[in-house]
Amino acid sequence: RPFPRGVLGLRKSVRSVRWARGGASRDVVVNYDGLYEMHAFEHLDVVTGSGVGGGSLIYTNVLEAPDPDFFDAFPEEITAAEMQPWFARVRAMLRPSPIPIRPDKNEAFERATVVAGMGAPVYPDLAILWSSDPARREQQVNAAGVVQSSCTHCGCCVMGCTERAKTTLDLTYVPIALRHGAELRPLCEVVGIG
Repeated sequence: RPFPRGVLGLRKSVRSVRWARGGASRDVVVNYDGLYEMHAFEHLDVVTGSGVGGGSLIYTNVLEAPDPDFFDAFPEEITAAEMQPWFARVRAMLRPSPIPIRPDKNEAFERATVVAGMGAPVYPDLAILWSSDPARREQQVNAAGVVQSSCTHCGCCVMGCTERAKTTLDLTYVPIALRHGAELRPLCEVVGIG
């Protein structure tokens, strides 16, 4: 359903707040069908998505494989080389590409970075369905066999994308899992795997 708007909508957008400090933890559910969960720990604060599609609903669409030294913090069995084929499979599913037509605000940003002596920005690949004209929506079947509509530059990417242009899990891996017999249980929380 559409994302709630306005002051009351903002309150409805938060599902829960969890925090753990000094050995104590607390979990407060604000709205069972809210989109955002906030987690506050000793040295880390995280905002996650709570919905069919999870964090992909609120991620910022950037799809870049991490640098090899990212894996230095992982167990030695997990290396960049070992993960590379999996990153390639995800890229094939999400089909990321750079934004083809940048909005005016991007052009202003580009001018500012050049004036500041930083050079032109490099834009990452984004997991969004683009068209040749943001004012004209186009539809395309994605790698999971689901119809998506192209981006209109509405700017709601972090709020679940009402345009269905952001390539999220609910438009890719969830439909594939359902076709293979998975059961979807919205408004439920997994607390363990047996």
